[in-house]
Amino acid sequence: MRDVLRLLAGVLVLGSTASAALAQYNVDFSDGGPAAPAPAITYGAASGQAGVWNNLTIATGVTALPLQDTTGALTGVTMSLTNGGFMFDASSSGPNGIITPPGSNEEFLMDDIWDPPPNGQLTISNVPAGNYSLYMYGGSPDSSGVQMIFIVNGISQTVGGLWSNPFTCQSGVTHTVFNIVQGSGDIVVTMPDVPGFEGVNGFQLVPAVPEPLGASMLVVAGLGLSLRRSRI
Repeated sequence: MRDVLRLLAGVLVLGSTASAALAQYNVDFSDGGPAAPAPAITYGAASGQAGVWNNLTIATGVTALPLQDTTGALTGVTMSLTNGGFMFDASSSGPNGIITPPGSNEEFLMDDIWDPPPNGQLTISNVPAGNYSLYMYGGSPDSSGVQMIFIVNGISQTVGGLWSNPFTCQSGVTHTVFNIVQGSGDIVVTMPDVPGFEGVNGFQLVPAVPEPLGASMLVVAGLGLSLRRSRI
C-alpha cells in the first residue's frame, strides 16, 4: 500500500511540474491615455489567469520583445508586431467604450487597442512545447459593427458586437479562444483587413488542462482497480 501511495504522489507531482513549465502570459495593448495602465495582477479576464500583465504602449519597432510571465519573471518568450499599426484609446467612445467603468480592469484591458496594418501579424516566439489556450481580445470600444478576424494555424475566428452592460467578457464578442498544440517555436496570429478600425485589446496564453494530469487520473483509476482485485 505504501508503494502505491508513493507512486501516486510521484505521478501527481509530475503533472504539477509539467503544468508549471508551460508558458503563462498576459499582454495588454495601451496608448498612454486614460485606459493606459495594465490591469491588476488579481484580474484574470476571460481565462481566469491572474498575474502580471505586460503593458505594451508602442506599435512600431516591436521585434523579439521579451515578455514577463504571470509571476513577473522576464523570460525567453518574445513578442513581435508587424510595423505600420498604431495604438489608440477609445475609453470615452460609444457604444462600447462607455460601458466599462472608468478606472476598472475592464477599461484598462478593453478600451485601448492596437490597430494593426492590413494582414498584420502578432508573433509569440520561443514558446515551450505543450497544449495551450490562446485568448485573443478583439472587441472594438468605438463600434459594435467591426468584426475582427484572427487566424491561427489556418483556423479563422471572428470577434465583434455590442458589449454587455454591465460589462462581462463575451466569447465571440470581446474575445475568442484558440486551442493550440504547440511544438517549441512560434505562434503566429494574422489579422486580415476588415471594414472599419481593427483592434486588438490584448491576449492571454494559458496552459490547457495538462496531459500529465489526465494521465495521473488514469493511473489512479488503474491503481484503484488493482487494489480492488487484490482484495477479492
